[in-house]
Amino acid sequence: MTAQEAKTSKPGKNSDGGGLWLHQREGSKGQWVLRVTVHGRRREMGLGSTQDVSL
Repeated sequence: MTAQEAKTSKPGKNSDGGGLWLHQREGSKGQWVLRVTVHGRRREMGLGSTQDVSL
């Protein structure tokens, strides 16, 4: 995922293919989430909003 793709992404969950997800909402608000597997269980860690954390 490039910075341009992140800016123009449609609402929903968008993955970069390496565990980083962009949960895009209507408008320009979105949230970065890191999804990993620990001991066989999926975990998600919020990294911040797209306004506060750049790609």
